[in-house]
Amino acid sequence: MTTATDHTLPPATVLIVDDAAPNRALLLLLLRDTPLRCMEADSGHAALRIFREHPVDLVLMDVVMPDMDGTDTVRAMREEERMLGRRPVPIVALTAHDRHEDLRRCADAGCNGLLTKPITRQDLMTTIAAHLAG
Repeated sequence: MTTATDHTLPPATVLIVDDAAPNRALLLLLLRDTPLRCMEADSGHAALRIFREHPVDLVLMDVVMPDMDGTDTVRAMREEERMLGRRPVPIVALTAHDRHEDLRRCADAGCNGLLTKPITRQDLMTTIAAHLAG
């Protein structure tokens, strides 16, 4: 299944961060047949390791994770970018909650956007295309 938005996606590397393997698998399925290269992390710590070692064009970050949650991970990524003088990578938060305080927490941490679960393929493609376009 392709959408008009699929054709506007440039080749890019997307880091998918979620502690739940089924959620990562669903995102990979939704992004199949696109020019996107996907990398996976099952924790905030794993995401930071990948973020430091590999060029990433966009991050899809689950907010609720054990140990190091998504907002703490985003803050650490933003600090890493500042320390190294790197251009900020777009980070889209993924959350099951759409309460005002959750939206504010994500924005305050440094997220560029937010998608509320369950995520549709069209919403995912539109969001990724918008953030990769600049």
